[in-house]
Parts: sequence; structure tokens; C-alpha cells
Amino acid sequence: MTNINTGAYVDGERPKSKKALREALQDAPHTVQFDGTSPLSPDGGRNYRADEVPEGFVLTVCGPDPYTRRNWWANVSRNGDAFTIR
Repeated sequence: MTNINTGAYVDGERPKSKKALREALQDAPHTVQFDGTSPLSPDGGRNYRADEVPEGFVLTVCGPDPYTRRNWWANVSRNGDAFTIR
């Protein structure tokens, strides 16, 4: 398992809550983009569309903005076409 620190965008905007991220991943995963926050992470800080997240990766999302407003955290993993959000 590989853990990557990221932020998230839904339709080009930061999700306001963990619930908003969860709903977007369930209803319209093609609208979700994860942006790597560290060039020192195992993947070099690359960005992923939700459908590109490799299985076995756990994305630790800090939101709504990982740089300026860290009010909530979520762990996102992909299992086929389904996402687990904790």
C-alpha cells in the first residue's frame, strides 16, 4: 500500500467538505481531480483524475485546501470503479 498526500478538486473547485468529496466520487468520479502536494512522495507529487488512481494507493486528502485551509481529512482508495472514503 502506498500513501500519497493530496488535495482535491471537484469540477475545478475545492470541495467544501468531506461529504461533498464523497458525493462527487459516488455520483460523478470523472469530475474529481487529486493534486499531489509533495514532490518527495513515492509518485513524485503527480496529479490524478479519480479514474487514474492506482489500486493499492491511499490518497490522504486535506481539505478544503491543503495549503491554506486544513479543516478536514479523508483517506480515499479505489477498488475497481468504486471508491472507499474514510
